Amino acid sequence: MGRRKGNNYQSISELQEGNGEMPPELRMAGARILEELSNEQENINQTQHLAKQMGRYARHDASFQSRGMNDSDINSVLTAPRLSNGASAPFIQYPRRGNTMIERRVHTKEVKNPYTGEMEVVPFRDVDDSQDRALISEYGDSRKTYVNELGQTVPIIDMEGHSLSQEYIAEKIMKLAGRSPVRNNTDVVHAVDFRENGRGIDAESLSEVNNPNSVNVQVLTDVNAAQSGSRRAQDIIKGLIERESMNDPSADINTIVNRLMNSGEMNGGYHMLGKLVKKSRNGAYEIDELVSPVMRQSDYRENAQGRGDERFKIVHHPVGARSVDMQQARANLLSTKGEALRDMLQVFPNKGYNQDRARARVYLTPGMGEHYVNDMVAQSPNIAQMFN
Repeated sequence: MGRRKGNNYQSISELQEGNGEMPPELRMAGARILEELSNEQENINQTQHLAKQMGRYARHDASFQSRGMNDSDINSVLTAPRLSNGASAPFIQYPRRGNTMIERRVHTKEVKNPYTGEMEVVPFRDVDDSQDRALISEYGDSRKTYVNELGQTVPIIDMEGHSLSQEYIAEKIMKLAGRSPVRNNTDVVHAVDFRENGRGIDAESLSEVNNPNSVNVQVLTDVNAAQSGSRRAQDIIKGLIERESMNDPSADINTIVNRLMNSGEMNGGYHMLGKLVKKSRNGAYEIDELVSPVMRQSDYRENAQGRGDERFKIVHHPVGARSVDMQQARANLLSTKGEALRDMLQVFPNKGYNQDRARARVYLTPGMGEHYVNDMVAQSPNIAQMFN
């Protein structure tokens, strides 16, 4: 393979193929060459990594800057203490809209740097934003207006097309959980609020005091007591359901409702069926998941005042977030009968369409211990960035 006279070789590779030993001086020279090549390659790798890292930082900075943050703001959010649940902190701004100051939060998340292996804070990008901007949430009263830079009179809070604040908050909650909900009720107000991967998702807020460890799932949204007199509809409807469940321990909720409707003791409004049992025109159940922002009692009451479209126009900070697997909740409801059914249902006044004493809503109120009820914040800590 190329031996020459004596122990002279054409190359190191030829020497490696021979049977002789490499002379010390050649061995040392080869080691130096390999070391130099190795150092050169390491410098090249480091330069490439640095270029990628700087490009990565530039994209992050641009995402923050697109939300009105300067270098000092960016540095402050990168070094801010973590929230009490360990999530990274949002950057809080107070822009003025006309004569009113609102609150806006620029959201972040913590990820592992692919080049250093260290955890770092980066923008939480909005999946629906074509400009790669950070996700934001705004807080205030959307009923107030101001004249923008285009001379248009617009709400001081941009609820991004949502008519109800609970839907706006629910969308932000889902995005902070890493999900991609698509608004579905833009053209038909009573359609399911969102769709995601073929599933229907609806939003309904809860009072922290009224629901400390439970959720409200609408079974019947709008029912009337035929004979109310001076009594509240909710008391009458509750009594009717209790009577039927005790008289016939084998009766499920559908049987009880049909009997009361047929007897004329209970009447249904146009939107009688609630989120849990409402079906689409093809006969399939419409809602697969319920997302419930949990609100302070005072905030919930402030939003619940008024009639119809006057309600839920103020964006408050949630204090929690829960979700319900409606398919499993529905199966639980439909399989429960008698006294157990009576105990799992609650009846409240219906204030959604009017303040009529003769109207009520029937709810399934499962506790947090039910397997189909989830604490969304425990699963996705970044949601706590919306808390006050």
